[in-house]
Order: sequence, then C-alpha cells, then structure tokens
Amino acid sequence: MTRMKYLVAAATLSLALAGCSSSKDEVPDNPPSEIYATAQQKLQDGNFKAAITQLEALDNRYPFGPYSQQVQLDLIYAYYKNADLPLAQAAIDRFMRLQSDSSKHRLRTLHAWPDRHGVG
Repeated sequence: MTRMKYLVAAATLSLALAGCSSSKDEVPDNPPSEIYATAQQKLQDGNFKAAITQLEALDNRYPFGPYSQQVQLDLIYAYYKNADLPLAQAAIDRFMRLQSDSSKHRLRTLHAWPDRHGVG
C-alpha cells in the first residue's frame, strides 16, 4: 500500500510537471542566482504559483548546482502553501531520497499537519 502511494505521488508530480510545459519558456535563461532571487521574491510576495515556476525551472536546469538543496526545500514549502499537498508530499519523498541526513526527515510533519496553516 505504501508503495502504491509513492507511485501515485510520483505520477502526479510527473503529470503536473508535464502539464506545466509549453512551447514558450516562461523563465528566461538567466544565471541561477537571478532565477533564485526571483523565486525568493515571489515566495515573499505570496505568489506561490509563480515561485513554483521559477524553482522548478532552476531545479530542472541546475539539478546539482549550489542552490539545489535549498530549491528542493523551497519547492516543498511553495507546493504546501499553494495547497498542492500531493506535490508537496512527492517533493518531500524526493528530498528524503536525495538527502540521506536523517535530520531532514522532520519534513514528514509538514504533511502530517495540513490544517496547521489553514491548508487542507
């Protein structure tokens, strides 16, 4: 049953990312620092959908760059605040797979308390 949850989450994440693609590139081909700064501004403004677009572009273009780990955490937060709980869970699972540090596993509590911030 747990395996099925992961498969559904991965499929949902894949479909969401595929659905975001278009013939026009929404995020200019700027240096990673500029894309990250734009994403941070969008997060601060509460424009989570735009922040997600920036963060996903940064994650796709520079998966092993200097912002990689923080971008993954920011994506979890943005998905959560945008009420995309399945995507938040899939991003948490991905982060935990990629980051073996057990202290990071506290992110599971984010999914366990969806009403904490009025989401869910």
